[in-house]
Amino acid sequence: MAKYIIRFDDFYVGMERGDLIQARDTITRLSISAIVGVVPNWQDEAVVEQRVGEEEFWQTIKLLHEHGCEIALHGYSHKLFKHENLLGVNLYGEFSGLEYAEQKSRIEKGLSVFKQHNIQCRMFMPPAHSFDKNTILALKDSDISLVTDGKSFYPYKYEDVLFLPQISSRFKNYYPFGIITICLHPQWMSSNNYKELTDFCLRNGKNIVNVQFAVDVYKTMSNINRWIDSAIRQVYFLVQRIKTV
Repeated sequence: MAKYIIRFDDFYVGMERGDLIQARDTITRLSISAIVGVVPNWQDEAVVEQRVGEEEFWQTIKLLHEHGCEIALHGYSHKLFKHENLLGVNLYGEFSGLEYAEQKSRIEKGLSVFKQHNIQCRMFMPPAHSFDKNTILALKDSDISLVTDGKSFYPYKYEDVLFLPQISSRFKNYYPFGIITICLHPQWMSSNNYKELTDFCLRNGKNIVNVQFAVDVYKTMSNINRWIDSAIRQVYFLVQRIKTV
């Protein structure tokens, strides 16, 4: 039976206050050890009516961190530009295509903001699922060991970085196996979406897991299971290449 990780993207100082509060209250009420992607220096366009202030924002992130959420570095500015990348999910992003030094600088500046607020971070969440080999190298050189992204059913290593794949954005129970990360964006979620999340978590109960669970699963996976998962992953990327031709 599949296990599920809940992931929230696009938390930043100045985001819609109501979105932050609703996500916070849902996470704590349901006791979800979610992945929370934080953008330290948001510069992407967004329509916001009631912006959350810096003090309240970081207090909320600390609360979620203490609650057991995995705080991920979701880029630095989230300001996107067009460029090809390794996954090929989108043809734009914040990192892919930049020189190593620039990518490392953005990662280190983001981690520095986290450090100022006593937030520990070991995970990277690529904006728009976009990264390249320079991104991976910069992450390793910045002591980031986990990435919440990739296309597969189980965690896998690429260039000595552990990837926790993200393959869904819907609350469905049809996965017979795997560790399925469900990606959510608070700014796009309605009250009905939160009800779907609540119902999904109540239905699945013990099958909602945290990041450390996925890390431990990778450590205990047999070689044959890793090979099968790798074969499925290669088929996915082959299909992606065919689509771009």
